[in-house]
Amino acid sequence: MKNYDFEYTKLVMKKKGTAQLSENHIFLELDGMPKVVQFADLMSYKVEYYNGVTLVLRFSDRSKLKIVANSNFCNEVPFENLCKDLEDSLSRYIAENNSALIRKPGIFEQRWMILFPILFTLATLYLLIRSLSVGKAFTASIYINIALTISFWIAYLNAQKHKKEREML
Repeated sequence: MKNYDFEYTKLVMKKKGTAQLSENHIFLELDGMPKVVQFADLMSYKVEYYNGVTLVLRFSDRSKLKIVANSNFCNEVPFENLCKDLEDSLSRYIAENNSALIRKPGIFEQRWMILFPILFTLATLYLLIRSLSVGKAFTASIYINIALTISFWIAYLNAQKHKKEREML
């Protein structure tokens, strides 16, 4: 059993949590409340690594547990390590027990998501060309579009990198 101490955010407040990960369950203590999550009780799980880490566990009874470690409010690295090890444990559990547990892809891992960075890139190029052809100085909307375009590309490429790393395991 492996132990983890991590920080997470709840309503923009930094909280402390602990976890113990084994081959068929995880014991979580969040806000002083203990919770044992048996992998057999899970229907699906999702881990997203953008602006921190988000873990969503959906149970067979349709309830869910969501834990977020936002990088703006806490140190997300320990929670990220827990989530990576949890994903490895869940993958082994699925293979060994022929489980119906599924991993839901994050928003930036879905195929259709490539459209957003491409559309933002095209919109930014249009605004740049239009501003240059009129002879106007760049407006705030151009800088905002550039920032959004870059953030979309970074998020999309990071998601694809994590996806490839998981496939290699």
